[in-house]
Amino acid sequence: MNLPWMQWLSRFLVGSPAAIEESFPVGLKGPNTSYTRFITLTTQRSGSSFLMQSLRSHPQIIAFGELFQIRRIGFNTPGFDNDSKALMRFRNRRPRDFLEWVLRRGYDQAVRAVGFKVHYNHLERPPLDLARAHLAALPGLRVLHLKRRNLLRAYLSTVVMSITRVTGIKSATDRQAPPQVTLAPSDCLRYFEYTRQRQTFYDRMFAEHDVSPVIYENLVADYAHETTRIQRFLQVVPTSLKARNLRQEERPLSVAITNYPQLRREFESTPWAEFFDD
Repeated sequence: MNLPWMQWLSRFLVGSPAAIEESFPVGLKGPNTSYTRFITLTTQRSGSSFLMQSLRSHPQIIAFGELFQIRRIGFNTPGFDNDSKALMRFRNRRPRDFLEWVLRRGYDQAVRAVGFKVHYNHLERPPLDLARAHLAALPGLRVLHLKRRNLLRAYLSTVVMSITRVTGIKSATDRQAPPQVTLAPSDCLRYFEYTRQRQTFYDRMFAEHDVSPVIYENLVADYAHETTRIQRFLQVVPTSLKARNLRQEERPLSVAITNYPQLRREFESTPWAEFFDD
């Protein structure tokens, strides 16, 4: 069969629709399109892996990971290939179609909610920057806006992760003593201001959607109550959830940060003073 050259080129670069569809696990396919669509919107080191693992333990929820990582697609769901080159080409060259392929398709009748995790910076770099408005305009999309109240602890966790390269701990035996770090006041301030600015920006972007704020500290302190509330927001039958990852950083800030007294003095008369809670 002769195809118009643009259609042929698209198939060559991205892959045929049939081949892309074959990448989707047969066991999840079905006629059901009445499920809840959602995203977990957040920034790094704010407990998003903990939250998504919890949601993934619900039999009615498909909770993908970071679908818009640079070098892979974080499906983190059985049956999907995180490293598929064909799907990477599809996602990178046709991000809107990829979003539709994930969030607007037919699923099995048992599926009641489908969503994925997206960081602020994912929305600001290729390929998702090209489809950001499409995502924000997606009908019926529900947003879990996950925030960490103590941004100093979030920044500390980011710096420690950049040194250790450890992103998650699944058992106490995996835990290793994290390094002490020295934090420059200017770097802390830049992180605080950037994070608050992006939180406000994306609150406005998704203001027309149903949005449920999730505070990481509340999730940890009252896990059963918070996860029940979140399940109801996602319109699924609440059940007892569980997550594998453990908290990586349990030290007081004054122990983890070598120059903690200096930092505390620098910020004591600022809006950021509340982060120094030791």
